[in-house]
Amino acid sequence: MHTGTLGPDEDDADARSIAAVRSGCHLVLVAESTEQLDLTITLGAASFAGTGPAEQVMAALERFSDLIASADIDVLDEPPAGEAQGEPAADVEPAPPGEKEVLPVFLKGRTLKGNIETAAAIVAWAQKHDGKADGIKPADVATYWRGTNIKEPGNLRRDLRSAVKAGLLHSSNGQYTVTGFGKKTIGLDDA
Repeated sequence: MHTGTLGPDEDDADARSIAAVRSGCHLVLVAESTEQLDLTITLGAASFAGTGPAEQVMAALERFSDLIASADIDVLDEPPAGEAQGEPAADVEPAPPGEKEVLPVFLKGRTLKGNIETAAAIVAWAQKHDGKADGIKPADVATYWRGTNIKEPGNLRRDLRSAVKAGLLHSSNGQYTVTGFGKKTIGLDDA
């Protein structure tokens, strides 16, 4: 985290502006006087804007910072909204009604190494056996995971991003789908 202070310049009463772009972080700070502040910050998917008395804006920024720090997300690693990431999504044939498996049985029938393969298997199961052909959101993955006897990961979003980077999952519009490589890795055979 970078902290900076923009103080009054005795020789310059005009508004000053600082803009910095680094690692997906965009900061615009305009100080018109020591009493008024116009501040806009974008950190990946999170943003903050405040205009008014400097003390109030800085207090609101502190609350925003605390909220981001306590959230289960890494704002600098989140892809921009709507941006597709990872290998292309694979087609997953829905299971015929008489051949649907419950999630714990589906997972037990596979040799999965770690959380990223388990996450990919849960996404594939939802696509195949729970009618989620278009993919599922991280909150849905967490809900499904809780329905198993496998310990939940400490940071599911990180594990989902790692599964995308490993080529097991595809991410688009906040939803995850399994890739061809992911299907092969978890042993999902649509034939």
